[in-house]
Amino acid sequence: MEGLNDTAQMSNEDYTTQSIIQIRLDTKSVLDQIETYLKGTQVIQDGTSEDGEAIYREVIMAPPKANKKGVYDIMGFVKSKVNPQVVQGFFAADQKGVSRDYIRYMDDVHESFSDMVIENTEEWDVRDEDLGGIIDTIIQLIRPFMTRLIGDRERGSYANTLKMTESNTVKEQGGFSLFRSHKR
Repeated sequence: MEGLNDTAQMSNEDYTTQSIIQIRLDTKSVLDQIETYLKGTQVIQDGTSEDGEAIYREVIMAPPKANKKGVYDIMGFVKSKVNPQVVQGFFAADQKGVSRDYIRYMDDVHESFSDMVIENTEEWDVRDEDLGGIIDTIIQLIRPFMTRLIGDRERGSYANTLKMTESNTVKEQGGFSLFRSHKR
């Protein structure tokens, strides 16, 4: 029975290290997806290098939703909301888990982003038929990301992850002793 517990601990260890926190905070993939959506491209694997590393290239799949300046400006807005530092924030919640701060924040984000895109449609070469899709896609990305700040659950989950890692480390070493290295 003891061997089974050790196996479970070892396989669980991969998910309780600092790397799980890095995975949860990594926004690169979702930001890359938004950028390729705006550019009308898709990243595909285009073979492998001599080292066996995958080689990727960007392929045009559809007309871009905005020109280069538009993509740059929109991505700047998105990155200001979806990043590892922002998710460390906090929206207070009532007993039912409702956060008026979150609701107010998302209303402000929606309004300011909509205004920004609408005011710049000509400069960014945004077609009228793409306007709603751009706004909805970006807001629907930001909305669930920002829910992580409600009630401080995100930071609390990091603390639990770190406690579990610390607990496993102490347990594997057999506890704490000042005199472990001394022989009698």
